[in-house]
Amino acid sequence: METLVPITRSPIEENGRFLNLIMHPQNNDHYLATFEIKQTNAGFDIPETEHEVILYHLDENMIIIEEHKLINNIKNTDSNEFGIKHCILLNDTLMLGTNVSWNEEMYLFHLEKEKIVKAIPLNLSQNVFILLHHKMTKLFGIYSYNPIQVLSIDVDTGNTQIVNMQRVLDIKDSVVTSGRSVYVEKKKVYLLNVRLESTVTNEYMYSLWMTFTPRFKLEKMSKPFLFHNKNSNRSHGLHNWKPSSEFCTGLILKNETVTACVTIGNESFVHTYDVNNILRITKF
Repeated sequence: METLVPITRSPIEENGRFLNLIMHPQNNDHYLATFEIKQTNAGFDIPETEHEVILYHLDENMIIIEEHKLINNIKNTDSNEFGIKHCILLNDTLMLGTNVSWNEEMYLFHLEKEKIVKAIPLNLSQNVFILLHHKMTKLFGIYSYNPIQVLSIDVDTGNTQIVNMQRVLDIKDSVVTSGRSVYVEKKKVYLLNVRLESTVTNEYMYSLWMTFTPRFKLEKMSKPFLFHNKNSNRSHGLHNWKPSSEFCTGLILKNETVTACVTIGNESFVHTYDVNNILRITKF
């Protein structure tokens, strides 16, 4: 399996899972991120488990300069597990996530600063949505890969509609479990990183780069690759690294540099790549 070698690799200050990393909407040199904390309170007859979400403001060096716990008053009182996991920040007012206390369903959350003010169930059969484009009140993103389905989501109602479907992939015994995307203006393509797991073992297999046209049609793919290998892991002290714990949690394009946030276990790293090199290997 090939390893994608970055131009630079540096650890993020805070250990843990940055479930999403985006450019700050008011400052292109800063970033916003989410961080999930799972806590179990055993002081009850039936232990309660809470999934807390921390919102971070990071500077140009990925150093945390501000943090707030996300206030979530939308809970199911009949459940002993509650909170939100697998958060995907869309901007500073919208976030996707799995509502743990409501049958593990994907919700669209409206935010005002650090408070959830509205939660809309999306009624999707699987909790995968890779945002491609946000226009007015519509989100456009990839929902499934076999076949490829692109959905639009109304941010006010949560109503969904299939806007494109292609039966072009033959990915046997595997499923896409997550992904991130950026738009490359000069090439007029969406560049995606996706993570595939085996449907037989439920373990991580590899990652892929993909490009989509502005009309959301698959154009090209890369060969399978890993972000880390054993040698790179030793250099960062990741002696207990396992391939199953690797995934990309954020993708940002500035000038011609792609910044990827890559999580391994409970540690997160920032990788940088030349976008032209990525597009060069995304050719099949």
